[in-house]
Formats: sequence, structure tokens, C-alpha cells
Amino acid sequence: MSVFNPVDHPHRRYNPLTGQWILVSPHRAKRPWQGAQETPAKQTLPAHDPDCFLCPGNTRVTGDTNPNYTGTYVFTNDFAALMTDTRTHRRVTIR
Repeated sequence: MSVFNPVDHPHRRYNPLTGQWILVSPHRAKRPWQGAQETPAKQTLPAHDPDCFLCPGNTRVTGDTNPNYTGTYVFTNDFAALMTDTRTHRRVTIR
């Protein structure tokens, strides 16, 4: 009999947020690949897309204009899941 290893053996885990048990089957990721492998089609992309909200010099959804960047540029997420101006609340203990 082998020793239980959660990386190799299927098992259940409890999700305390939903109160449900879920099945975890990590061994399935070790299956041999049986799918077809295709060479991706080569695409000719435009140097500039006037309708792209993230392209240099274009207007964002918020109305701001992007700088004319030529390298890596970090954007503020226009539709972030969390807001920077949200009040902090007291910590609640879940039992």
C-alpha cells in the first residue's frame, strides 16, 4: 500500500466559504497528451490599431489619453475588481 500524497492521489477538500466538499484529482494532469498539435497561423498585425484602448496615443474608456510609449507600459485597470477609494472596515471573524 502506498503512502497518501496529496500531489499524486485524488482526495476531497473542504471549502469553508461555501460549506461544500470538492474533489481534487491532481494525478489527471499527468495524463499523456493525446491532442493534435497544430502550427499557429501567422498573423499580420497592424503597427497601430486606432480602436485599441491600450495602444499608444489612443483614448481609454475613461477618457484619458495613453502616452506615446515605445516599451513596456503599466496601465491602471479601468474595470478593477477592487477599488482604491473603498473605506476600510473592521475585521470580522468567521466561525
